[in-house]
Amino acid sequence: INVPGYRTMQPCLNADGTKLYYSSNRPGGKGGFDIWVCDIDANGVTGTPRNLGAPINTAGDEVTPFVHGVTGTLFFSSNGLAGLGGLDVFKCDYNSTDNLFGFPTNLNAPINSSKDDAYYILERVGLKGFFSSDRDECPGGNCYKIFEFENQPINFSIEGIVFDAQTNEPLKDALVS
Repeated sequence: INVPGYRTMQPCLNADGTKLYYSSNRPGGKGGFDIWVCDIDANGVTGTPRNLGAPINTAGDEVTPFVHGVTGTLFFSSNGLAGLGGLDVFKCDYNSTDNLFGFPTNLNAPINSSKDDAYYILERVGLKGFFSSDRDECPGGNCYKIFEFENQPINFSIEGIVFDAQTNEPLKDALVS
């Protein structure tokens, strides 16, 4: 994983501990710092680290990867993708069927600001999380503070008719979950 003369930082494991994501400016990237992944097992790294490539990595910097344990969504910060300024937090949904991440989506305000926003993490059910930012003025600049946020629960309302598969008769007061 480590390459002499280059930086490797901000490691993050996926939920089952089989993949290690990290940021590095090692050779073979798109430029600046990129997000890399390697397979791991009880004995350590297996195989060669892989660059996540475009559209996640750019000629700019992609840093602070975080993989949400339940959804597999990748969150990271970039100054190479279109954003509000500085480092912005992006997310890429994970498609487990194809084992691929989707196109990066900017989380926008209030998570992102005109300054650097990074180190985004989200708790298990996605209702609460944290990130750091240097959006507040401070002496000398670049004073990161930790911010906490809460998401509203997502409520669904489903209506319809449930039928018996054999008789095709409607089922009264059927529970759908």
